[in-house]
Amino acid sequence: MKFLRAFLAISLLCFLLPVKNSSAQAKVRNYTATFSISDGEESYEFEAPAHEVITPNGNFVKSLKITVEESHPLMQDFGGYPNRWFGFNYLYIDVNGDEVFNPEEGDVMLPEGIAKLNKSGNLTIQFHLNGAGTYLPLGW
Repeated sequence: MKFLRAFLAISLLCFLLPVKNSSAQAKVRNYTATFSISDGEESYEFEAPAHEVITPNGNFVKSLKITVEESHPLMQDFGGYPNRWFGFNYLYIDVNGDEVFNPEEGDVMLPEGIAKLNKSGNLTIQFHLNGAGTYLPLGW
């Protein structure tokens, strides 16, 4: 009986003691991201606050949101559509460090997302690195 009481007391203490780093918590990181968007003719560079969340079940989501000024060239020529869509590259590996993309040298660039710009100037990028969601091909 004493053993059972001691075992129950230890078990109860294990549940009541605070857990320093629980694996059931999502990991969140906020940082400033630098990225560029090309309209096919010219490339434009932006800096935006980025939000990265890694959930315990493995979902990996990155989000960037900024407002583009009305006078910016990307805000022109929406045609009859409410939004403009741009593909973007996230992974870039420069093998020899010359800062020039050259596949013959083994440089790798992986296009993996879409940026949405609406007529109000809100530019939104959200993508899931594990293939979940609507911006990446499933199974990536």
